[in-house]
Amino acid sequence: MALHICALRYLGAFLADLRATPARVVTYVARQLQISDPAACLERYQASQMRFDHMDALAAMLGYRPFSDAGATFALVRQLYLRAWTSQDRPSVLFEHAVAWLRQNKVLLPGVTTLTRFVARVRERVASHLWRALCRDLTPQMRDNLEAILTRQAHDLGPRLETLRRGETRLSTQALPSRTRPVRGGA
Repeated sequence: MALHICALRYLGAFLADLRATPARVVTYVARQLQISDPAACLERYQASQMRFDHMDALAAMLGYRPFSDAGATFALVRQLYLRAWTSQDRPSVLFEHAVAWLRQNKVLLPGVTTLTRFVARVRERVASHLWRALCRDLTPQMRDNLEAILTRQAHDLGPRLETLRRGETRLSTQALPSRTRPVRGGA
């Protein structure tokens, strides 16, 4: 049970298999609890149903809520939505923010895949909202102009949109950043 407490406080989640706990941690906790054979004790505990009862009891006692609780994650959805709407944060940055928020607010961390999909859904909602907001006020002429960008061939072979996405491929002094250009009249 002590290893569950350590994992919950340090990681924000319970370990599915306590035998995956680093040996140094097991030895340290066993020494504090005066357990002479921690490996055998851990093996018995892992095989018992008691560990699941302990997980539920510890979560309740320490004030942790499950990730599946909508009330626990509503504020996180709002924060991620706002952050995705107002910034260009990569999904990994949003994921790290979500992990930090969940740990700070005592919400049990879900699996990596579950949280990745959660963040991806929020980003998709933001992108959909942005798309609708941008398309709402387009005139027919603007729509035709945008359609032309998508379909017209660029001078370097390939759709114009692909050229815009990739960026300029010709190297010239005009394409270089301004700080690398020589300063006129300077020493």
